[in-house]
Amino acid sequence: MPIQVAKTISIDARNTLVRNRDALQTKHNVQIYFPKSLVRGAYQDMIIKGGVNATTKAERQIDQILIQWRQEFEAFK
Repeated sequence: MPIQVAKTISIDARNTLVRNRDALQTKHNVQIYFPKSLVRGAYQDMIIKGGVNATTKAERQIDQILIQWRQEFEAFK
């Protein structure tokens, strides 16, 4: 039974996640999208839709991507 999980991300990190979206969707068999109606200032909700295990695994990998992105972003600043 598919579930839907919302994850709040920084607008600055959105492009990095969009570049990785196809690989994440294929690997974990989930749908990932970024509704424009969920933008709030510098943050946006990303929706992950799929099975319970698939969304959990995808969310863990997204967290790893965001950690790496944050390190690169801070080094760039």
